[in-house]
This record gives sequence, C-alpha cells and structure tokens, in this order.
Amino acid sequence: MNSRYAMKLEYLRQFITINETGTLTKAAEQLHISQSTLTRNMYTLEKILNVQLFDRSPNHLEITPTGIYALPKFQEILDQHQQMIASIRAFNQKETIIKGGSCSQGPIWKIKHLHDFTKETINIELNLFLDEMELIKNLENDELDFIITSFPVKKEGIKSQYYFKEQLYLSVPENHPLYNRTEISFEELKGETLLVRKELGIWQTLIDSLHHINFIVQDRTTFDHLIGQFSLPSFTTNISQQYQLGDTRNSILITDSDGQKDYFISYKQKNNKIPLLLLTLPEK
Repeated sequence: MNSRYAMKLEYLRQFITINETGTLTKAAEQLHISQSTLTRNMYTLEKILNVQLFDRSPNHLEITPTGIYALPKFQEILDQHQQMIASIRAFNQKETIIKGGSCSQGPIWKIKHLHDFTKETINIELNLFLDEMELIKNLENDELDFIITSFPVKKEGIKSQYYFKEQLYLSVPENHPLYNRTEISFEELKGETLLVRKELGIWQTLIDSLHHINFIVQDRTTFDHLIGQFSLPSFTTNISQQYQLGDTRNSILITDSDGQKDYFISYKQKNNKIPLLLLTLPEK
C-alpha cells in the first residue's frame, strides 16, 4: 500500500456506487459530488492499493477483474465499520445508564414514557421502592443517580426540586351507579368494592387506612384483564390516565386531601449525568 495516501472509506463507497450506476456521471450525481472530484478520488484509491481498478478509454470506463474482486471486500469493510460504530455506541449507552428509584408508579410511567422517545440519547433504569428512607440511603451510597420521593430531601450535597402532583380519581364503568358523578370523597365509598393493583408504593398507606372500602388486590396483568371483564370501580390518577388508551370509564375526582401526592426529584449535585435527565423530563 502506498504510504503517501490515507485510505478513506468514502472512496470505497464511491467505487461501489460507480459499479451500481454504471457510469461516472450517474455516480457523481447520486453522490452529490462533481465528476472531476470522483475521478480524482478513484485515481487516489488506485494509488493507495497500487492496483488498477478501471480500464479507461476516451468515452468508456470499465471495472477491471481486480476491481470486481475488490467490490465485496470493500463492502465488507464498510459493513464492519458500521458494526463497529453501532457496537461502540451500544457500549457507551450501557456504560452511561442513569439509575433511578421512585416511591410510586406514577413517576415511573411518566419517565418510562419519555424514555421511549429518548433511547438514542439517554438510558434510564427506574425501579419502585416501597421505603422512601431506603431510596435516600441508596442515593447517598451512589447506588442510584436520582430518586423520586413525596418530600424534598434536605441533606448536604443533595439537590431536590419539585417534579409534579399526582391526583387520585375513582374510575367507574358506564353501567355503574356513580358513573355520572364528577367528584366524590372516600367516605362516600363506604361498602364499595374496588379493584386495585399491587405495588402501589406510597399510595399503599392510604389504601391500608380505608377500612370501610373492600379492596380486591391483583398483580398488574390480572388487574388489566379483570378491569375489562367486570364492572368494578378502581382507582386511577391523572398520570395513569394518560397511558390508558381507549378507556370508556369515567374518572371521578377524589376530593380528600389524601388523594393528592407531590413528588420531588433528588440527586447529588456532583452527578454530571443528571443535567441530561433534567433537560428531557416531561412537563409538570
């Protein structure tokens, strides 16, 4: 190989394009470069390899047997180059995972919905924790990059900011006696039977305190199946409603103050991963 010239992948692409189009003129048009530039690049490629890739005549250009042999080799190099780039980017994404923990499912749904649109730039792992003190401990120990709690974390080196408010609603099917209501209190639900999901996070304390309501607790898969089969009311929130497509149920506002939760996002000020997360957070 001639050491005076550096191999350029673009030369390989251009050579393949000439073969595909059949002429320098068509190849130059497809590549959006001048014919003179393309001709010069092909001469340079031949000098780099120290072989003849074309038979040239005044009005004709033909790829030599050596050029035909080189075509799949060039394509292999280009394919390997793309695979190398994809592999490095995948590794980089894996190494820059932002790990988070949340005290409730609402923020998890909100951020994971965001993640569907930002996978190319940010990789988030977010899990539910039932104990908010455990969340804070994991943040302090650098096991988590950020946490979402129902209160601001006031500790040295940790920054907390308000995220959003989650509002509880009663979700009822069309044939339910409460369907036309717009507001309701927990007291008015005395004796009602409600279907609820497991793993409610900080909402679990509220559920446990409502002794006058009968709850049927199911995992998410069973819950989603039963909610479409039976006329049982359930709880929903302003967050979960955003991701319940095609739902014909009516959402009735819970008027009790306990039916609202404020969320705060907290992270160590020294963590340089977090500004990217904050820039892409969903609107409050």
